[in-house]
Amino acid sequence: MKRGIDVWKGQGEIQWAKVKADGIDFAMIKASQGQSRKEPSVRNFPDPKFAENIVGAHRWGIRCGVYHYLTAKTVAEAMQEAELFISVIEPYRSIIELYAAVDVEDDVYLPKDKTMLTQIVYTFCSRVQAAGYDPIIYTNPNYLKFRLNDVSKYPLWLALWRSKTNVPTVKQYPNLRIWQYDSV
Repeated sequence: MKRGIDVWKGQGEIQWAKVKADGIDFAMIKASQGQSRKEPSVRNFPDPKFAENIVGAHRWGIRCGVYHYLTAKTVAEAMQEAELFISVIEPYRSIIELYAAVDVEDDVYLPKDKTMLTQIVYTFCSRVQAAGYDPIIYTNPNYLKFRLNDVSKYPLWLALWRSKTNVPTVKQYPNLRIWQYDSV
């Protein structure tokens, strides 16, 4: 089993030497977001710490994956967000060894209709895949059960907060590739 972390601007300055010394093998690094919660008029922007974080992780031999925080309400917005994401991560293509994820978790922005949300997620992932990246869907069991239709076409990065001894299985989640068990 490999150990990883999820990083974004809210965590401030990451001490990558310490991360590596703590036995972390990989990092999923936030690259972009569709809409700002604090400033709703701000749309489609990169995470201000993305370049620093991906370069720092790579420099310390930590494998890198990337993600986009989805806020699209329509398929057209999903395509715009995917284009932004691709443009932000493209200069770092050679050091992205893992997935290019879509983070699907925000009830404030995402449509309530399961079919529409599933279509938005599939649109985003198919565009990312067409650009040559390996898409993965980051979400939680509640979204899988109540907010999305079947998303098993793509790998799953599951946010499931529970003890390290109660591990989700591929029997429960056949497309499971990454399990995020904590937010510390």
